[in-house]
Parts: sequence; C-alpha cells; structure tokens
Amino acid sequence: ELGQFVDVIWGVDGGMLFAVTSTGFIYEIAVYKRDTPALEYQFSAQHYYVRGPGEAAGISSLGIAQKRTFRLPGTGATVCATAAGLEMAMVATRSHVYRLTWEGAVISTTAVRDIYDNPLAQLRQMLCIGDGGSRTELHLFSDGSVHVLFCSGSEAVVRPLEQPSVTVLAYNPTGRIVAVGTTGSEVLLYAVDSREQSLDLITQWALEHDKAAHVAALTWTPDGSALACGYSTGHVVMRTVLGFELNATRLSSQTLPEFLVPSPRLLHWAPGATRLYVFSDCVATSGDSVCGQQADALPFVRAALNVVACEGNSKRVCMFSDDKVLLHHCEFEAHDLASQQPELLWHVAHVPPDYISSNWPLRYVAADADGLHIAVAGTNGLACFSVASHKWRLFRNQQQEASISCVGGLLWYREYLIVASINHECGDSPQILFFPRTRPLDTTSDLQTVVLESPVVTMSCHDSILLVLCRNNVLYQYAIFDDMNFIQVSFRREIELSQFGVDPLRVRSLQW
Repeated sequence: ELGQFVDVIWGVDGGMLFAVTSTGFIYEIAVYKRDTPALEYQFSAQHYYVRGPGEAAGISSLGIAQKRTFRLPGTGATVCATAAGLEMAMVATRSHVYRLTWEGAVISTTAVRDIYDNPLAQLRQMLCIGDGGSRTELHLFSDGSVHVLFCSGSEAVVRPLEQPSVTVLAYNPTGRIVAVGTTGSEVLLYAVDSREQSLDLITQWALEHDKAAHVAALTWTPDGSALACGYSTGHVVMRTVLGFELNATRLSSQTLPEFLVPSPRLLHWAPGATRLYVFSDCVATSGDSVCGQQADALPFVRAALNVVACEGNSKRVCMFSDDKVLLHHCEFEAHDLASQQPELLWHVAHVPPDYISSNWPLRYVAADADGLHIAVAGTNGLACFSVASHKWRLFRNQQQEASISCVGGLLWYREYLIVASINHECGDSPQILFFPRTRPLDTTSDLQTVVLESPVVTMSCHDSILLVLCRNNVLYQYAIFDDMNFIQVSFRREIELSQFGVDPLRVRSLQW
C-alpha cells in the first residue's frame, strides 16, 4: 500500500536493509540468521551424501523482520538509492537528493536541478566516494549524462563528466577508481581525487567481440583487481584494472527460444570471488521487449599471487577455485627443445571435504618456491598439500582447527610455513605462527610464536628477513635464524608509516 519497491541497499554491517518505495517510504529491515538451516532434506530411506564447500552445517538460512517505516520529506516519487559508506545512505526523488544517517535522520538535501538543470532527465544511479566532509558524488541521468558533485564541508562544486551516453557506473572498493560504461560498448576508468576535485581518465577499452553492444552491467571483484562487464548482446568479459582481457563468454538462453538474447542487468560475486552470478533480461533480437529472465552462475579460478604475494606464487602458476588448487609445471622434453614448446602439466589438488565444507571460501593460497608444497586457509585453520605424496595434512581435531583464523596471509620459508593468524582461544590475539613442514599441524606443540599488537595486513619474507605490516600502520622487521629442527625469530626494528600518509588496508605487497 506504500508503493512499489524501486531500490534496496545493504547497511554497512550486513545486518540491515533499506528498502525504498516509489512513494518515498523507506522500510528498515533487520537481517538475522535463523537457527534451522535451509534445505534440510527428509528422505523415507537412508541416504549418504557429501556436503559441498561451506555446507558442513547445512545451507545457512537468513530471516528478515521489518523494524520500522519512515517517509522522506516532500512528496516526490523516489527513483534510486545507494549506500554512502559508514556514515550515511543516499536516496533520490525526482526533485531532491537526501543524505540520511542509518538511523533515518536527514543530514542534508540537494535539489536535483542544482546538479543538472534538465527537467526531462531523471536520476538513474548514484555513487558516493568518501565519507564525511570530503566526498565525491556521481549522478547518472536518464539522458546518459553524468554530473559530479565534489563536496568539502558545506561547499559543493558540480562538474559534468565529458563522456556522453553513459549507461552504468561501478566503484572500485579498494581504490578511488570509477568504471563508466557507455552505449558504444566502451568502458572507461577514472581516478577520483576528492581533494583536488578532479576525475582523470586512466584507460578505456571497447568490446572487440561485438561493436553494436552497449554496456549493461559492471561489477568489481571484492579485492578490486578485476572488472566484470556485461553487455546487451549477452557477452560477459573480465578485465584487469589496466584493461587486459582475462576471459570472455557469451550467455545463451537455456529454456527460451533462440531469438531471445540474455542481456545482463545485475552482476554479483559469490564469497571468495570464484563464481559470478549474472541476472539477465531475455530480450528479443528484433526489439527491446523483455520476454523473460534468467540467472547464470559462471565459475572462475583465481591466481594465488592475487591473494598472497610470496616467492612461490610468483615463480609458479598457482590457481584455485571453490574446492581445488591447480599448480602448473612447465617442463621441456628433448624433442621439444627446437620448438621451445613446453608440455603443460597440472597438479590438481582437491581440498578435503572435511576442511572446505566447514571453512569455505578459501582466503589464502601459497605455493613454495620449489612447487612441492601448497598451503591453503579458509575461514578457520589451514591445510597443507604435498605434491610428491599427493596427500593433505590437517589439524588433529576440529577444536584446534577452529582455534585460529588466518588473517594477513601465509608463506613458505625453507622448512617452515609462516602463518599470520588470530588466536580465538587467547581473546583474538594477533600472532605469527611457524609450522614445521614435516610435522603434523598442531597448535598444542611448542610452536615458535610472535605475538603482535595489531592484526596483520600483509607480510613478506626475503632471505631471512620477515616484514610484517599491521593494521595499526606499523611495519615490523624480524630476522629469522633456523636449521632443520630449530627456528628463532628476533625483532629488529619498526617503522611508523602514518607519517608517510600510507593507508595500510590498501597495501598489496612488501619488498625488501
């Protein structure tokens, strides 16, 4: 009775939703975990089955409950909404843009005509980069124009983006980069500088597979390293930040007639970024009428170097998916020396169901420099794989496995596996653990342990020097002394990086 839903946005902690209606009402909805798992099958006869990744406790079920409803000031029809960081949400009507706290209080209001004075154009999408006083807002209108609002305190400057016929916008979560899609199949990347009030073009590219397509949907991977582009012709293309094409595929309609083309409208990454969900409208090739909808799940493998920048991952081609790790070996045979064509050999290591069913998705994967050992870490614990024996090593019991979580990465150093972790049995204390390569995984044994003041962001090891960057923006340097049966870690120095304006959460790797 309060109108149709026009948009829905997640709260910052994932525990609430704002559902916005066409008449300006906002439903505040709480999201909670239900006690009973979903899809618990009941059979008349006894059945045996293996649970998949993340399904050890059944498929998790969420419930929603309406907390309250409030209405925006004025009577204009609502058109779109977006989350704007930790402090606020933005909701736009035909006449005004409202900035709200997550409790529903109005912070500020801007008339749409002050952003773009065209009564025939309607807001279609908004993006907000930055929190508080210094932020940049991008407003996409129905005529394909984009107008950028640079806000600093109480002052605001509006500038048009010199790129016509824009269809969609997407913001990189780890860097101040905005992807812009156009009707000419082009994607442009802009660097945003709120302080300098500028948008600088970094790179651009067009769809090489079909020039008649327009960009229909964009989404970045959670780590911001790649961009998924959906086109009106059904193409889905993955590219790096620099524009290199990683993968291209074309969707087909599985249950509808062949003359219907799936046109992506929404792209969403599953946890772990190894599966891309594509929600499409099926459009007739002879017109623009929507004749159906479909959803596709596209599986991907990720490079281990993308999650752990260690020596082994840089020397070896190591990739991983939901439940397996692929390690590439390139060997030359005698008859191939003249042509220098390598024989492609892959070692495929399926992660044990006992581990991946409880600790999906995989967060960190690291190969050693010789390509003989692989370590993986999910939500809790870790597992090690020997290429020579083709066997996995797990913790002795689930209690030990659940006692630590790998946070900040893992890497191999000679005969040891170095793990940046959080110890849940010690009040979530951040630690660095050194596991011997030849011994069973065991937290009760006499492990070499370094206790830290703050969780690790990233770490690297060069010869016998270990560099550790923590969330408190301090870089620690350690010296490692070891032999086959003994290891000692000695603190050398620390460097406070806040004086250099470094954001620790944006650091990807360390070099010495």
